[in-house]
Amino acid sequence: MYDDTRLFGTPHFIRSSGDTDIELGQKPEGAESIVLAFHCLDPGRVDYTFDGELIGSSTCNAEDTREANGGGFIGVDGGGRHTLRITADRHHDYVIWVSWATRAPKADPSPAQQEALSDGTVTEREYREGFARYSECMNAAGHPLVSVDDTDTIIDYSNPSDAVTSGEEGRCYASEFEQLDIAWQIQHEGNPD
Repeated sequence: MYDDTRLFGTPHFIRSSGDTDIELGQKPEGAESIVLAFHCLDPGRVDYTFDGELIGSSTCNAEDTREANGGGFIGVDGGGRHTLRITADRHHDYVIWVSWATRAPKADPSPAQQEALSDGTVTEREYREGFARYSECMNAAGHPLVSVDDTDTIIDYSNPSDAVTSGEEGRCYASEFEQLDIAWQIQHEGNPD
């Protein structure tokens, strides 16, 4: 789960076809959302309805059956019992996993990132120093960045998937680099590099 997600109770894991109702019951104390993951076993379309409100759809082709299809968090307000409904063709097989959850709060920007942003402009030096702090934070968390290419205007890099699911990547990025990265990329939109 992403972002140091805390799960509540036993997750529901269902393989089904056609329409399926998942009775989630009442929201546990401390839970803020449900989190779900979905995978198509056959091509087709699926609609997701939470407490009677359409919250999303997925259309899967043959290629989609070979890889993960996605999921996400759905905020839950109010009390009472809650139901997730999956609507699909009766010949469309799928797997869904859903649980009550709450996400860890997002880290605040570090003093160094705040200082770099204080004048409303991000210089290349501030951008690269922010990236260096982000990289150091990831190293300290035991998840070094991979495939780093800092030769162009925009630094290109990848994260190990366990860094993302542990929440460390989100914490380091928000703390040291996120706002600098966004501002720098906006300043350089359309740059061929």
